[in-house]
Amino acid sequence: MALKNRLKSQIDSGRVAWHIAALAMATSMVFCFVVYPRIARRHRAVLDSDHYGRLGINLACTGTLTHYSSGSGPTVDRGPGYPFFVAATWLAGGGRYPWCVQAAQCVLFSLTCLLVFATARRLWSPRVAAAAALLCALHPLLLWYTSRIWVETPASFLFVAVVAACVNLHVRASLGRAVLLGLILGVACLFKSTFLPLVVLGPLGVLWAKDNRVGAALAMASMVTAAAVIAPWTARNAALTGRFIPVHLVAGYNFRIGDGMVDHFSEAPFSFEHLWTAGEPERNAVMAKLPGRPKTWQWEVARDRTFLSDSLTRYARDPAFLAKKAAMNAWWFWTLGQTPRKTTALAVMQAPLVILFAISAVMVLRRKGFGSIHAVPIVLVGTYYLAYLPMVACARYSMVLVATMVMYAVAAFSPRQPTKETPCRI
Repeated sequence: MALKNRLKSQIDSGRVAWHIAALAMATSMVFCFVVYPRIARRHRAVLDSDHYGRLGINLACTGTLTHYSSGSGPTVDRGPGYPFFVAATWLAGGGRYPWCVQAAQCVLFSLTCLLVFATARRLWSPRVAAAAALLCALHPLLLWYTSRIWVETPASFLFVAVVAACVNLHVRASLGRAVLLGLILGVACLFKSTFLPLVVLGPLGVLWAKDNRVGAALAMASMVTAAAVIAPWTARNAALTGRFIPVHLVAGYNFRIGDGMVDHFSEAPFSFEHLWTAGEPERNAVMAKLPGRPKTWQWEVARDRTFLSDSLTRYARDPAFLAKKAAMNAWWFWTLGQTPRKTTALAVMQAPLVILFAISAVMVLRRKGFGSIHAVPIVLVGTYYLAYLPMVACARYSMVLVATMVMYAVAAFSPRQPTKETPCRI
């Protein structure tokens, strides 16, 4: 009877998960193809500000990651992950851009909600899982980015996938699960280099409390697998430029943008658009002196080297400026939007989530400690967040973490204690 009830509970939970996934698909499709076209022009919602569409289509047509179909050569300022995703959907959709990419991102959004349900159910209970997945399916910020040709929607899916793979490996350690975690981490890094620290911290965090050689070997297997996924692109960059570039550049450019935002903070502290534009003349003056033509890899390398050197020199000379920048980015990461009105809306939306996540994280760490399965996602969220503080931050970047944080925000209201961990069989 107990086994029968357990199977019935699992079937019922599965139905709920798929219903929520269907809801996520429906809401995102309606938003992408009905709502977004009507509000895009009014709210200046640029479809593809990072030119990933051009990169993806050029990749599909020429087999080269380049900003132009001919003449500029390959680029090193973007990783291959999202352009490959755009290229694959463009080919599968018969060139119906951007609808093909938007539809594929709606699918990823639906799968993200499924992973949230599965992970929250394992960490807490079916009730918490259903509430968290439902909130994700209706979350305005998550829905908003399904319509844009920006990397955030795939990155959000990959972050939740990393969390899910970590949880599964912690619950029952095996070589197959360790390799799967490494594969997901490697692919995630090819989308965004911000995932690189997680290649080490993810596997080590999972097996933190497993003090034995087998556990260490599995952590190493995850890291080696991730490195093997990233290595071919790193080798491509080294052969092209003669430099060690694991995924892509633009770190120096982002450091310089962040410096300019702090310099012009008093002019418009709640408008990313103004702060970005205010520092543009200074950046353009530096870039005008760089050798080579813009959008060639030689120019990209020179730009990154120059900006990074200038920023690091400034931080060494004035550590207080770096501290001020990190403090401002700590809040901008969650709230800063294109305009003051958008920043206000984002603050109202994000502040409760950040507060509830922090409360839930403190409760979990106090009760379970850092060796717990529940601590692993907290460490991953914190690491990803901290990576942006020295560079540049706005609320767009925090979207990658929202789905994972929602699980903890919901769990803060749950009267049920976290479930007892399944022992790690190694």
